[in-house]
Amino acid sequence: MTASTTFLTLISSLSTREEICEACVSLLEPLKPWFSPGCTTVKLGNTAVHYDEVGAQLEGFARPLWGLAPLLAGGSQYDGASMYLEGLRNGTNPEHPEFWGYSRDIDQRMVEMCPLGFALIVAPSHFWDPLTDVEKENVTKWFSCINDKEVCFFKLDDPRYVMV
Repeated sequence: MTASTTFLTLISSLSTREEICEACVSLLEPLKPWFSPGCTTVKLGNTAVHYDEVGAQLEGFARPLWGLAPLLAGGSQYDGASMYLEGLRNGTNPEHPEFWGYSRDIDQRMVEMCPLGFALIVAPSHFWDPLTDVEKENVTKWFSCINDKEVCFFKLDDPRYVMV
C-alpha cells in the first residue's frame, strides 16, 4: 500500500475524534525535516509561484496551522508544536536572520496571515500566551503592516474579472 493509498484509506474512515487527530498528525509529521534552522519556513521543494521564495516557504509553514491549532485547542498534544511557536517568534522578529519581512502591496504574506491569525485566536495558550511582551509587539507589528497595503490585484468593476 502506498503512502497516498494509506492516507486515502485513513481519511475515508474518519469517524472518531481520535482518528481525526491521527490524520492531522499524519499530515504534520512529515514536515519536520523540512523546517528551516530557525523554524520560520518549511521548504518542500522547488516552486513556480509568482511571489518571492520567503512567501512560498512561509506558506509551507503557515498552512499546517489550519490543522495544528484545532488539534491543540481540543486538548491533544503534538511534539512538533514547539517548532511552530519558535517559527512565529523568529519569523516576526525583525532582528532574526529568518525574519519573514513585512508585507508589501499584493503580497503572499497577507494570505499566510489567515492561518497564523487563526492559530493565535484558536489556540492562544500555545501560540500567544508563551510569547514575551517584546515578541507580542513583534507579532502585532508584523500583522499590522497589512493595514496600509493594497491587498487585491484586481478591481471588482474590471470586466476581465466579472463572474459569470
